[in-house]
Amino acid sequence: MDRRNSVRTNLTLAAAALSGAALLAACSGNGLTGMQSAVPGVQSQLRNSQFAPERTGVAPQYLQMLRFGQAPYVRPDTHPDVSKLADIAVSDWGSGAVEVLNPSYKLAETITDGLNGPDGDYYDAKGNLYVADYAGVNVTEYSKTGKLTHTYSVDLLDPVNVTVDKKNHVFVADYASGQPSVVVEYPQGRDNPIASCSTKLANEGVVVDSKGDVFVSGNNSNGTANIIEYKGGLKGCKATMLKVPLGYAGGLQLDAKQNLVVCDQTIGVDIVPPPYKSVGSTIKGGQDSFHVALDAANTTIFIADPSSDADVLVDKYPSGGRIATLGSKNGLTDPSGVATYSTLK
Repeated sequence: MDRRNSVRTNLTLAAAALSGAALLAACSGNGLTGMQSAVPGVQSQLRNSQFAPERTGVAPQYLQMLRFGQAPYVRPDTHPDVSKLADIAVSDWGSGAVEVLNPSYKLAETITDGLNGPDGDYYDAKGNLYVADYAGVNVTEYSKTGKLTHTYSVDLLDPVNVTVDKKNHVFVADYASGQPSVVVEYPQGRDNPIASCSTKLANEGVVVDSKGDVFVSGNNSNGTANIIEYKGGLKGCKATMLKVPLGYAGGLQLDAKQNLVVCDQTIGVDIVPPPYKSVGSTIKGGQDSFHVALDAANTTIFIADPSSDADVLVDKYPSGGRIATLGSKNGLTDPSGVATYSTLK
């Protein structure tokens, strides 16, 4: 049994052991029906006490303690110039690190400095890497050489995704332990928010388009997936709910045609074209499509799928069809996020 499956087995056993009256009382009253009970993946177990279709009966802080309570195995940091070799950066819950893979998908660098439960990650136009630290309760920023340069934490409870706009402003989607949470905008290199807006969702993803419109994916208290849009940015915190039918939302990105590329965890990856009223097509095949990234040509999609033995799926975009599967042979253990440096070339 590999470590990924071992962790899931231990979580299942721990859930049974800890599901006493006090914990049940803490997690009760969510009003969800039996049909909302089958979201796969450790992330769903860890994150969701009120907002996920799947229930374990264990409060999220206990699951977080179980998942991150032991110090992970850490490989030595080498910090080469990532811009010369990196193709994708994978946030890996299993190693507690970000594993940087070269264009041949070989392990090129391991980043651990400042990390505790890395989740969604993102490369900006200058090659800086940003990592949402779910258990660390912050977002860490690294230079192209892998050096930790800044930490963002104000207004965050458990950040799960991050992106950067053309102004180099940093946007963070916070999950808030399954409670309706915020999306926060920071100036690059400063922990003083420009804006912090309540989304009324348990957030999963955030992306900013070329016009400065901000999109946030998440799930509401009924376990229903939603995408909200802040036209023109977060100033004023005025949001519009998009009427796009989804099963259970994960992270999201935008392709070159400004299509929303949305992880629908129970189904696959949905491609939603403007004006964002319906799903145009779906890339299927994953067990728990969690976070996603595209290459520069928009011909390849990388899907972090922590519930599968594949770990990261490499598919054709937008048609689907498997190109490769990345897992332990590539230095990965339990990936949750994926970012592409190649999109900057």
